[in-house]
Amino acid sequence: MNRILIAGLGLIGGSLAKAIKRSHPDMIIAGTDKDKTNIDLAIAKGVIVDENPSVNDKADICFVCTPVNVIADVAAKMSRYVKSGGIITDVGSTKSETIQKLRDAVPSDIHIIGGHPMT
Repeated sequence: MNRILIAGLGLIGGSLAKAIKRSHPDMIIAGTDKDKTNIDLAIAKGVIVDENPSVNDKADICFVCTPVNVIADVAAKMSRYVKSGGIITDVGSTKSETIQKLRDAVPSDIHIIGGHPMT
């Protein structure tokens, strides 16, 4: 694994990106966020390399770090940037409904693993 995509670079997503980069400095991390300030800050700190995920350089894993009510929609959009056999995980606080929505929204060749910010 050498490429990660983080959708949502706020407090949780930004902290996750920083922790991954600190532990694995050679990891390539792309990131997206609806707030351009979060993207610019992450690039300036050297945490992410790009704000534009690429279908040519697909991620091994995508962390969806958004509010629960948009996780499935964001995951569906990000799935085109994840390798077949890759993983999409979230940091939402609720699971049952979120996981079902993810299963409906994400192609079946991508694995879904429910996460939580406190685990």
